[in-house]
Amino acid sequence: MKKEASNKPVETINVKLLRVAVSSRLPSVIASSVWLHPEVRNYLKRLHLEEILEECENAAKYTLGHLPSVLRDKSFWTMRDFSWEIILTEAKGSPTLLDVITAVCCRREGQNVQRSEAKQIPPIGSIYSMLLNQYNRELNLVQHINTVLLASGQAETKVCFQLSIMHVSLTSPRGL
Repeated sequence: MKKEASNKPVETINVKLLRVAVSSRLPSVIASSVWLHPEVRNYLKRLHLEEILEECENAAKYTLGHLPSVLRDKSFWTMRDFSWEIILTEAKGSPTLLDVITAVCCRREGQNVQRSEAKQIPPIGSIYSMLLNQYNRELNLVQHINTVLLASGQAETKVCFQLSIMHVSLTSPRGL
């Protein structure tokens, strides 16, 4: 995603309104007045999305001096000792992405991951792992666990296939 500014300048009347908002020095007033201008709002959204992509890139890194994502480790021991809290701890390293996921999963005003009930943690972890798996196919710990659970539960091939298409699991039990 490129950082391209709109070629259309903000109208003079809107610039005056923005100056008034900035002179108030209140972040909520400034943000609200900026948000009213579609070109500026779209550019801010683009910046926000670029920040999320950068967080995904950092989570997917596998370089010296950078801890690899827990989603990259598919060892028996990691799957055996799996907990959603481990995923949530890693997700906190991607605060913008986590904010977006939490906004959907914890839609009550003022509720966040720290104060959310334990029942909200698995959906947040699932969404986080699915998004990172879309970004980098090697980040598939949760999909591996789901595949093993489907195979051990003798799920029907049709179910496994559908879950594989949705990136909830990796393959059908026959492929194990």
